[in-house]
Amino acid sequence: MILEDLWSGRFYPAETVVPTTPKYREVNREISENIERLKAQLIREQFTLVEQILEQMALSHSMELESQFCFGFAAGVRLQREASDLYPCQEKSR
Repeated sequence: MILEDLWSGRFYPAETVVPTTPKYREVNREISENIERLKAQLIREQFTLVEQILEQMALSHSMELESQFCFGFAAGVRLQREASDLYPCQEKSR
C-alpha cells in the first residue's frame, strides 16, 4: 500500500519508475557507446571533465524531475479537491 510505503520510507518513484519502451533502451545504449568512443579519443583529463559535466547534468535533470513530480502531485490533489467541491453544487441544484 502506498501510504505504508510512504510512512516506512520505501516509496522511491525516481528509482522504481523507468521507461520500458524499446526506444528508451536504444537511446541509453547509444549514449553508452558514445561515451566509450569519447573515452577512447580523449586524454584522461578531458574525459574526467566530460564525466563531471555528465554528473552535473544528471543531477540537474533529477532536480527538474523532482520539481515536476511535486507540481504534478499537487495539481492532482487540487483537481481532486475541486472535483469533490463541485459535486455538492450539483446536488444542491437538483
